[in-house]
Amino acid sequence: MPAWHELGMRKAIALLCLLASACTNDDDTVRTLKIAGYTDISITGWAPMSCSGVTALNPLGKPASGVVCCGLVFKSCTIRF
Repeated sequence: MPAWHELGMRKAIALLCLLASACTNDDDTVRTLKIAGYTDISITGWAPMSCSGVTALNPLGKPASGVVCCGLVFKSCTIRF
């Protein structure tokens, strides 16, 4: 059985992972895509470990689908197509 200090360390690591993980935020997702030049943006839902699933027209006007991840604390939004 682990000692009490090992359990505390495990909780601290789990909390750190949670804070660094991605989340779904529709407003930030749309704003990030618009700044990058995407139009006709549609949020298709949540993608496991990937945040907001999206479809849009890329800056060249071609259809694209992917995800936008926005971190809780330590990272801004990232577009992944």
